[in-house]
Amino acid sequence: YLARVQWLPDGSLTAQVENRAQTQLRLLRLDPRTGRSTELLRESSDVWINLHDLLRPIEDGPLAGHFVWASERSGFRHLYLHDAAGKLVRPLTGGAWQVDAIAAIDGPRGVVYFLANREHPSEQQLYAVPLAGGDPRRITPEPGTHNVVIDHAKRRFVDVYSSTAAPPRM
Repeated sequence: YLARVQWLPDGSLTAQVENRAQTQLRLLRLDPRTGRSTELLRESSDVWINLHDLLRPIEDGPLAGHFVWASERSGFRHLYLHDAAGKLVRPLTGGAWQVDAIAAIDGPRGVVYFLANREHPSEQQLYAVPLAGGDPRRITPEPGTHNVVIDHAKRRFVDVYSSTAAPPRM
């Protein structure tokens, strides 16, 4: 099955292709000029692969051309840095919690901003993790569920959050 298609900054495409049993997912880079495809990575599971939209190319900075990919290979959805050829560079997150979304990538500063339930399974907080490796740093202080939009300069964000004790706030 053709599960997802996404343009990359260099004009090539990626396609996520899953087998019928949904136990194997291949991420392919497609060259629209030649029609050639190159396998960047392959995920497999004895049960099934959950599809996601957590593929983000790094457009600028020292790691331009690399990409961040989410995988459940550890049993939890976490972020991994891959080079342009698909080779794993390093895991960016890990542990008994799950990454829900990538909010932004700041290539020049080497930071990935993401939403996750790291401290509590019923919460969603904003975190930052260095592309060079290191521990995630929590950014949103209030307990609850946060949904953020980060500005293009990656300096500010708008946060709409709520909790069981408080209605939505901005």
